[in-house]
Amino acid sequence: LPPPPPTLSGKASGVQGNLPISVINKDNGSVEKVNEAVASLFADIGTQNLIANLGEGLSGQESPEYVAALVDAIHKQSEALIAQGLK
Repeated sequence: LPPPPPTLSGKASGVQGNLPISVINKDNGSVEKVNEAVASLFADIGTQNLIANLGEGLSGQESPEYVAALVDAIHKQSEALIAQGLK
């Protein structure tokens, strides 16, 4: 994908990547689904100027384990891609 278009300031704009909330749902989610969703987001958008967030707000049906896995996956996968020179 091409980089995000510049803003009026001339700097690259940010991109908001919405992750499906289903990956952290206590009944339907899993650590594997979290890792796959994060990898897919980075493959589509990259790691730079990205706001990684959920597509909708929390409903109380989330697994704390999967929420922690989401945060960890975003950090680990983005750091690994950046270390490899992939942005």
